[in-house]
Amino acid sequence: MRRNLITATLAVFAAAFFMLPVYADTLQQKDSLPKQLFRSDSILDLVITGDIDAIWRDRGEEPAYHKITLKYAIPGQPPASFPARVRVRGHFRKMKNICYNPPLLLNIDKDTKTKGTLMAGQNKLKLVITCTSEELILREYLLYRVYNLLTPYSLRARLVKVTFRGPDDKIKFLKPANPLTGFLLEPAEQAAKRNGMKMVEQNGLSPQFLMPTDFNLMALFQYFASNADWGVQYRHNIELVSPAPDISPIPIAYDFDHSGMVDAPYAKPPEELNLSSVRVRIYRGTCLSSIDQLKPAFEIFRSQRMEIEKLYREFPGLSADYRKFALRFIDQFYDLLDNPKKAETAFLYPCWPEGTGKIIIKGLRED
Repeated sequence: MRRNLITATLAVFAAAFFMLPVYADTLQQKDSLPKQLFRSDSILDLVITGDIDAIWRDRGEEPAYHKITLKYAIPGQPPASFPARVRVRGHFRKMKNICYNPPLLLNIDKDTKTKGTLMAGQNKLKLVITCTSEELILREYLLYRVYNLLTPYSLRARLVKVTFRGPDDKIKFLKPANPLTGFLLEPAEQAAKRNGMKMVEQNGLSPQFLMPTDFNLMALFQYFASNADWGVQYRHNIELVSPAPDISPIPIAYDFDHSGMVDAPYAKPPEELNLSSVRVRIYRGTCLSSIDQLKPAFEIFRSQRMEIEKLYREFPGLSADYRKFALRFIDQFYDLLDNPKKAETAFLYPCWPEGTGKIIIKGLRED
């Protein structure tokens, strides 16, 4: 009863801010090029020099910024160097008992002269580095690549090799090795701008008030990835963008380390969903009157199947066992799309009164 009241309240609250949904294909999607840093899929070599020990220890509720020097090198070009700051970020992965190395937030001062460099136009950048194994980073990175194949409303990621040096310029000892594999994540504001959108900094929006075609595609992608760790109402691992205040927002998902496709050893599904494993797929979209409403999203996935499978078949650094698992997991997803009875059972699940389809995942949001 209380959950129903909360859901109804959220819906009313959302209606005060947005008109009825308008389909995304009626908008002019610009999808201009991302900033220079995210235009390439090549691995970028970074060097971060500073008091690495102090940064790694500073994993409390309010970690401080620490001064560093940030360098990068591109073959055939002189290395570039900038003064910057860095702090630990995140929630789960910053815990020492979970990850050797915490996720970081790089902060390049807006007054720093970066014009003409890869860092032009960059200020705050999320840097995800090897938690316990390099392969986990590659698995999560590949989900961003898959998402990019499906929609321009997705964040770009850039693979990096990061060497960490102490104040004495000596390479620090880090597990499992130094340099660490990682990726930089395109800021959501940049993804919004290249699509002619602005950020929607608003909690309390029901999924029913989002662009239906884009929400359905995002929810289907989360099902593909076997990721249940997201929620629209509190923008948990979700950003919202819109071209105008009176047009319904479009969701952009991020942070996939708790997905079955990544299958991290620490990953667990949200307790509220009563799932035995992150590998158990559950559709967390809205209640649909017909499976036909998902057919446009199905077709987008079908059109990209060869490219998706190619990523998992050919991308370097994945173990043979993981490739076999991932390709089998992908096959199972597409087999479901082609089986009308099984698809109805899976994707009309949010309508079941006895299911967990209407549960709201709040999460912990960090700016």
